[in-house]
Amino acid sequence: FLIKPLDKLSEYQIINLLEFIYPLYFIILLIILINFFNVSKKNLTLNISLTPIIFILVLSISWLNLRSFISIKTYGGWDIYVNNQINQFFQQEDKSYFRVISLNNNPKASILSAKGISTFDGFRFNHSKEKSLFFSISLINNPNKIYSERQSFNNLNSLNFKMLAMANVKYILSEKFIKNENLILKKKIQINEKYFKKDYFIYENKYKNWGLIFVPKKITDNFLKDDEIKYYQQLKNLNFKEVFDSRKYSIGNLKILDYKYNIQNNQYEINTNSKTGYLVLNHVFKKKKLSAYCSSKLLSDTNFVNGIMTRIIIPEDCSRVIIKFN
Repeated sequence: FLIKPLDKLSEYQIINLLEFIYPLYFIILLIILINFFNVSKKNLTLNISLTPIIFILVLSISWLNLRSFISIKTYGGWDIYVNNQINQFFQQEDKSYFRVISLNNNPKASILSAKGISTFDGFRFNHSKEKSLFFSISLINNPNKIYSERQSFNNLNSLNFKMLAMANVKYILSEKFIKNENLILKKKIQINEKYFKKDYFIYENKYKNWGLIFVPKKITDNFLKDDEIKYYQQLKNLNFKEVFDSRKYSIGNLKILDYKYNIQNNQYEINTNSKTGYLVLNHVFKKKKLSAYCSSKLLSDTNFVNGIMTRIIIPEDCSRVIIKFN
């Protein structure tokens, strides 16, 4: 029912706008109810003038309710959240060590995130330009579009599984059975709730995921730096755990013993072998608002690498690294 000029607005802006329909509808009905007891000509005119507005609001509310029912039928709503089978599968390994994607956003990435499962796709308002360009080359097409809001993978045949592995995507979820040489079927899950019944398939990416925090295998300083689009295209040629860095560093002897994410302090806590070396955080956004510390001392030698990662040079005798998000 939206007029054509509003097509220029993004979908999420329109939906947020429509959320105000319910309180507006209530206010208008309240005005009419109050005026009902006042039969003056002026109030009668007001009531008549509000009639088309009420009609539009009724249609709008009906559309919102229909959209809600369709969403529940398609995505499961609360039923898919309370059904714990998907979460139980991912509990077999530490969920902070990998990412997942949902083909056609089904199951919804937001539901997976609510279960503590790290997703590469989904609905965000903080997607950086760099993340959007990398997202674009996660498809077979070259980067030519900025995905500023909703980032979803809708066409299996367009996926670049090697680039997904670079972004640490280990699992792909689908509501349909898939035959693809790059995917390994790990589990079929049957959701059989009162109002929602559906099968989901969990596949593992054949390409090994790079990891969230890792030491690179190779550092390359020979790449195009001035052309942003071509820079992201070059990432397709990188080998496993190879990084583009404008400064040629030695990888060093650093080893990562273990790490964990401290949700209360919003920081990663990394234990190392106390050797100097090159550490990469694969966090899929630019290094702004990120600080690294060793024994409360700020580690200033950091840089943006591979479009979605930050490298940190770790000094000697630093057995514990703290990465904080401001």
